[in-house]
Amino acid sequence: MLIGDGSTLLSKKAFTQGVAMVHALLLFSVFIPPIMLCIQMASNSDLHYFVGTGVAQLAYVVVLFILLLPMGHFFTKFSPALFLLSVWIPAFAFAGIGFYYWNAAHTAAWQLQSTDCVHFPAQGKLQISYNEAQELYLACSKFMTTSIETCPQYGSVYGESPADFNYLKGLESRFQCSGVCSSAVRLWDQPGVSAPACSLFIAEWVRGAQGSATFVMWYDVIIVLASIPVFIVLLDSFFKDYYNPLLRPGLTSRS
Repeated sequence: MLIGDGSTLLSKKAFTQGVAMVHALLLFSVFIPPIMLCIQMASNSDLHYFVGTGVAQLAYVVVLFILLLPMGHFFTKFSPALFLLSVWIPAFAFAGIGFYYWNAAHTAAWQLQSTDCVHFPAQGKLQISYNEAQELYLACSKFMTTSIETCPQYGSVYGESPADFNYLKGLESRFQCSGVCSSAVRLWDQPGVSAPACSLFIAEWVRGAQGSATFVMWYDVIIVLASIPVFIVLLDSFFKDYYNPLLRPGLTSRS
């Protein structure tokens, strides 16, 4: 027999809440790996400098989509195609992010392995900034104590390339290196101490980001391919036996 109208509304609401919750949990469980790896790439300072991390930050938009889409169950009845698109849209988005960084990081890492600062603009620009800082060091060494930042003229030189100076300072701190294309003296941390060039250290971290991007790309390609048989085997019966009958106007679950 059919349950009365008051119970009908309650039954539909509870069922809708359950479907929305399960839908959200399934999406998050599937996409947690690419989400975490994209956030990791977005926080990679070496990738940020030589490639840029704006594309990786699109992962936050995809997370928002995953959060908001299941709420649509409270406003409309999802079709089978919409359920499938709820997987495909984030999967294709993450696959695109992965492909972009797989290609761009590979190119950047290959360039960083070279000591040629003439034909690779990003390396050359960073080396020019280091040369400017080194000139300040040579002119100001008698005023220095623990860092080139103690030079009276440092502020004016820093103002010309603040992003480069901050990045070079971070490289000295993280890798105990100095310069870009050839070994040089350190300027920010233990100034005057000779150190190897930073380009090979940077290349390894960029290559690590490339590995993460490769995983993200192929993981989401597999998700798209696997979603088709999963949909045919599992969701088809779910729609026929539960979803469509329970949400059909004027009907409710049997008791």
